Amino acid sequence: MAGPRDGPPGRRDAPAVDVSGPPAAYGDYTHCLVCNRPLTDPESVIRGVGPSCWSRLLHPL
Repeated sequence: MAGPRDGPPGRRDAPAVDVSGPPAAYGDYTHCLVCNRPLTDPESVIRGVGPSCWSRLLHPL
């Protein structure tokens, strides 16, 4: 018999996330928030979006 914390059959809980520390400060991005590629350009690191994705965001099709 399932206990009260087991939830519905087949349910899988999300992995634990450590939220004890402070959130990342503005400009502390290491990967693009759109495509997840590593950021190397200082302006992109501050913005959180790489140059290719930024260009697409500014000029959508």
